[in-house]
Amino acid sequence: MQRRSDTAAKTQTASAAAAAGNFRLESIPALLEVGVQAEHWSAAQQLARRRVLSRLLQALFREALLNADQLIADTRADVTLLPIWQQRVLLRFTGLRPGALGSWTLAGDVAVLAHDRPPTPIERPSALLHWLAPMLDIGDAADAHRLAAIARLATELDNSQDNDTLCQAYRLAWGERLAAEHRVAASQDALALLCGDGTPHALARTEQWGTGGHPWHPAYKTRLGLAPEQVIALSPEFEAQVPIGVVAVAAHRLHITTMDGVQPYANWFAATFPEAMAAFRKALLARQLAPEAWLPLPVHPWQRDTTLGETFAAEFAAGELINLPDISIPARPTMSFRTVAATGAPGGPMLKLPVSMRLTSVERTVSPKSAVMGPRVSALLERILATDTGLASVLSIVPERHGIHVAGMEDDRARHLSMIVRDNPTTRIAGNARLLPVGALFTPDFTADITHADAPMLLDTVLARQADGTRAERAARFFDAYLGVAIPAIVGLYLRYGIALEAHQQNTFVVIDAAGMPVRLVVRDFGDVKIALPTLQAQGFSIEPFRAGHTTYPDRDIPRKKLIHAFLLCHIGELALALFPEHDSAVGLRQWHDAMQAEFEANRTALDADTWMRERHALLEAPWAFKTFVRMRLRDQSDDMHAALPNPLNPLAAAARA
Repeated sequence: MQRRSDTAAKTQTASAAAAAGNFRLESIPALLEVGVQAEHWSAAQQLARRRVLSRLLQALFREALLNADQLIADTRADVTLLPIWQQRVLLRFTGLRPGALGSWTLAGDVAVLAHDRPPTPIERPSALLHWLAPMLDIGDAADAHRLAAIARLATELDNSQDNDTLCQAYRLAWGERLAAEHRVAASQDALALLCGDGTPHALARTEQWGTGGHPWHPAYKTRLGLAPEQVIALSPEFEAQVPIGVVAVAAHRLHITTMDGVQPYANWFAATFPEAMAAFRKALLARQLAPEAWLPLPVHPWQRDTTLGETFAAEFAAGELINLPDISIPARPTMSFRTVAATGAPGGPMLKLPVSMRLTSVERTVSPKSAVMGPRVSALLERILATDTGLASVLSIVPERHGIHVAGMEDDRARHLSMIVRDNPTTRIAGNARLLPVGALFTPDFTADITHADAPMLLDTVLARQADGTRAERAARFFDAYLGVAIPAIVGLYLRYGIALEAHQQNTFVVIDAAGMPVRLVVRDFGDVKIALPTLQAQGFSIEPFRAGHTTYPDRDIPRKKLIHAFLLCHIGELALALFPEHDSAVGLRQWHDAMQAEFEANRTALDADTWMRERHALLEAPWAFKTFVRMRLRDQSDDMHAALPNPLNPLAAAARA
C-alpha cells in the first residue's frame, strides 16, 4: 500500500500536542490505515528514543562538547554514570559503549539520579540537553545566547525523534507486509524482493525502505514545519507518492545549463512528460499566451503551496510566473526528501527540487551554483571516465543533464525555484547485477524480527549470499571486495584528478553480483563536489566554476576534507563498524589500510614525490577532519565547521613506514 500526498496543500499548523511529541497513535489515521497497531507504536517509540539519544551522545562526545573522561563506568553492570555537579545529579546510562572512529552506542536507557528521589527516565533529547547544558563546551557565548542555542537544538532533536517514531511505526507494519509478500513470492531473500528486476520502480522501493537517516547527525529526521500527516504524505519512509506540480516561467527568466550533446530542456520535458507538456500548452493557450515563450518547471507541492507565492510575489504580479495547479507529475521521493523519481516516465528520471524547510539542519533548496555546476561536473567526469579505463572499471556516475534556476536575482532568492534533472541510477547497470543504495545496507531485513535495535541488517542479508564461512569470514571477504572497488574509485579519482566526490551513503550505490559481492560503485549528486584545480589541469582537464571560491580550489585542503568526512568516515568507516564488531575491528582496519596503501602504490608515478608523500601522510597518518554538526547548530552556522579524530589507519601506516 503506497501513500499518496493528499495533504501537501494543508497549512503547516501542527497541533501543540504533536509539536510536544505527545501525539498518540489513534490521532494519526494515516498510520492506522496501513495496519500500525499498538505494539508497533510501543516498539517504535523505544527504537526512536534510543536512536536519537544514541546519536546525540555520540555527537557530543565526538565533537568534544562533553568530556568522556568524566564518565564512571561499571562494566560488570553495563552501567555508566556522568556526574553533573552544577545540577547535583547523576545521569545513568545503561548499555552506553564507545567504539572505533569516535562512535558511541546506547543499547539501553537514560535516567536522572538525584538525592532522595527515585530515578527519573529521560525520554526526550530536550530533557537530556537540559541536564547536560552546564557541561557543554560551546565557547564563550553569553548565557542568553547559550540557552537560546541549546533550546533551538532541542526543538530540532525532539522533532527528529517524533518523526522517527512515525517512521519506525510505519516500517514495522510495512515490514510485515513485505515479509508476507516474500513468503508468497518465494524470493531468494529480502534483497531479491526489494531489487526485483532492477527497474526504476524497484530501486525507488529499495531507496524508500532503505532511508535510515544520517549516521552522524542527531537531527537525522528533523522536518520542521510539517504536521505528522504531512510527514507521512511526503516522506520516502512511508512509501510516499507525491504529485509534483508544474509552474510556467517566462523563458527569458530561466537560466538553463545542459550537458553537451543532450537535447534542449524543453524537448526533453516534452519527450519525457508528454501528457504534462500537452496540458501545459493547453493551459497557456487558454490564457492567450504563446507556449513557445514559456517553459514548464516542476516544483515540489510543499514548495508551491507554502513558499513560491511570497518569495516570488513580484514575478507572479509581473506575469512572469504562473501556477498551473491542474498539472502534476507522479513521483516517489528517494532517500533525499527533495529528490524524486518519476518512475512512470521513460527512464525514470530523478528531479532534485528545492524544499524551503529545515531537513536535518539545513534548508534544502537548490542553489544556482548547484544547478550550473551539476551538468558541468557531470560532463567533466564523463570525459575522465572515457579516457581512464581503470577508473571506469570501478566507477560510474549518474549524470545531471539539466540544471535550471531563475535568472536576474540574488542567489538567496533564486535557490527557492530551481531544479536539477538527473538520470535514474538503474541506467548504469546491465544484466543480472543489482544496484543497492549504500545507506540501505544499514536498514533492517524485514524477514526477521525488526522490533529491536540489533535486528539483522540488509548488510547481513548480502553476506548470507556467500556460499560458506562464518559471519566474520564472510564480512572479511565482502569488505576486501568492497575496498577493491571503492578505494580505487573514490580515492583514485581524488589522487589523480583532485576531485572529491561527496560519496557518502546516500549518494553512493554499490553494484553487487548474484553472490552479493561488490562489482562497482555508482555515484550521484554533484552539488557539493570539491576540486583541486591545479591537479585537474595537470591531467589535461579543466572546468569553469560558477564563481571564484565555489567548486574549484587552488590546493587540495578543502577537497581532502570532503573526501575524509563524506567517504572515509561516513561511508567506509560506518561500513567497517557494521561489518566488524569491536573485537574484530582490527581485521577490518588492516584490510582498509592495505587497500589505501595499495592505491597509493598504484598512483606513485601519477603524482610527484612530494605530493605523494604529503597525501599519504594526510590520509593514512594525520588526524582526520570531520564536520561538527552539533557545534554548527549551536552556533546557527551553515558554513562547515570541523574537528579532528585520530586517524584509525595511523598505527598500521606508521608500522609499515618503519
